[in-house]
Amino acid sequence: MTLVSRAAVLSAFAAVLLVLGGCGSSDDAPPAAGAGTTATTAGPASATSSDAASVTSGGAGTADGGALTGTTWLLTGATDGSGKVVAGDSSAKSTLTIAGPQLTVFTGCNNGSATVTVSDTQLVSGPMAMTMMACADPGVTELEHLIGTVFASPADYNLAGDELTISNDAGSLVYEAAAAGPSSS
Repeated sequence: MTLVSRAAVLSAFAAVLLVLGGCGSSDDAPPAAGAGTTATTAGPASATSSDAASVTSGGAGTADGGALTGTTWLLTGATDGSGKVVAGDSSAKSTLTIAGPQLTVFTGCNNGSATVTVSDTQLVSGPMAMTMMACADPGVTELEHLIGTVFASPADYNLAGDELTISNDAGSLVYEAAAAGPSSS
């Protein structure tokens, strides 16, 4: 190989690396601490690009998404589509947060995020990106699978006081609003 052809090959390789380096997430937020490899799960077939526009804003206590936004929700119960309790004996501290058009979950082992649209009665999330750390507790693994499956399809929700129930044919997730931390006055 001549010096000129080696330079051309190296230049082409460098160009490919630059192009590939520019690919990836447009999310400027750093990954969660300890985050492993990220995978994307399929989102709802009925979702369109306009579905991920934004969470509808509204006052607290309304059913239009406003009461869901900005609250950290702690998972208190989960059942699969057949009604079987999932991870009932698990010590998982699974959470859900909706902020703007973004839904984030902690499954008790891994973190996930997706775009979300909240209507008066339904949540529609886009494809969920999820870290892929190995979960030592099989109950947490089962719970993580259920959470991903529920959010992969449009889900109905019901907000009653501090309790949020999200359900569809895949199963049901029951969350409770997390208590606010101490104020720093």
